[in-house]
Amino acid sequence: MKRDPDRASDLVEKLIGERPTHCARLKTLWAGYGTIYSVTLKRGPSLILKHIDPPDILGEDHDESDARKLLSYAVEEHFYSRLSNRLPAQCPVPKYIASCKDGERGLALLMQNVKQDYPILAEARGELTEEQTMQAIHWLARFHQHFEHHQDAEPCPTPAAASQWCGGGVWKRGGYSYLSTRLEELAAIPASSEWAVFRDTGLAEALDNFLSAPDQVGRTLLHGDVKAANLAFKHPKDAAQDPSGGVLAYDFQYTGFSLGVTDLAKFLQSSVPSGLLSPGNEERVLRKYHELRGGEAWLPWPLFWEQWEVAILDWARFMAGWGWWGNERWLKQRARELLRRPGWQADFLKKWAS
Repeated sequence: MKRDPDRASDLVEKLIGERPTHCARLKTLWAGYGTIYSVTLKRGPSLILKHIDPPDILGEDHDESDARKLLSYAVEEHFYSRLSNRLPAQCPVPKYIASCKDGERGLALLMQNVKQDYPILAEARGELTEEQTMQAIHWLARFHQHFEHHQDAEPCPTPAAASQWCGGGVWKRGGYSYLSTRLEELAAIPASSEWAVFRDTGLAEALDNFLSAPDQVGRTLLHGDVKAANLAFKHPKDAAQDPSGGVLAYDFQYTGFSLGVTDLAKFLQSSVPSGLLSPGNEERVLRKYHELRGGEAWLPWPLFWEQWEVAILDWARFMAGWGWWGNERWLKQRARELLRRPGWQADFLKKWAS
């Protein structure tokens, strides 16, 4: 069996017709589903090879988690190969080079290495500065606005329907916490927990219906997994001269349709200083995004704030089954506040329950 770097070199040669002078293993993908390599060519810029090489799964072990991961990589390949080149300079992402299937379940995706132009990379579960947070908010607003009217002829279905999908689209409902891909997490919420309300009352499905509704103002294409670890920044002295404001986003496995606030909920809960989520600051950050999207002419503030609170509650639903982290205290407090608001839950279920 070939060593991993040799196999990576073979894939690069297959993709671009040139054998690299060096391939170095950078990291293993989540749950051992592949490897990321840096690729050095004789001439030209450094590249990144994302090699999806999932473990073999036998029939009864082919579960929701495995199906979700495989679908997510197919979605990411579609985004880079078909959609990324449509983005304006204000929304930079890694430049797509080439891609190909690798066996029945594998995939190779070759992209630009962004580290030379955007050298500041956040650590996993890292915390951004306030300046970086606002740079990311600007990027998200531009991305969401660009794709607000995007249509997809063949969106990716739920894992349960994956066998009928031939690939070539984004998620029908985007986001890392998409309910139909996270039923195991919903089932994992302890029956004695205060958060069992999501499962036991139909609230989880109602939240999903709200965020998936096709006629909502604010529906757009999400990044799907916005967090510090999926952002790269220029040095501050270079950022002012850059049309992007100095930030680039990558890792588009969960891009798909929903309200833009779905991206904001995960991003703010997972990656920003807790001080930015105090009552006054939370509204200040959200008002900046709202302003960048078009303000009152785009969507009246009370309706936008309603969308935001539903997105917070939906993210809390996922965290309750997955495990709490990030700005946990803020998220729990905001979720409890909404659930205990007199009449809110009954009214919401009446309107949005299946």
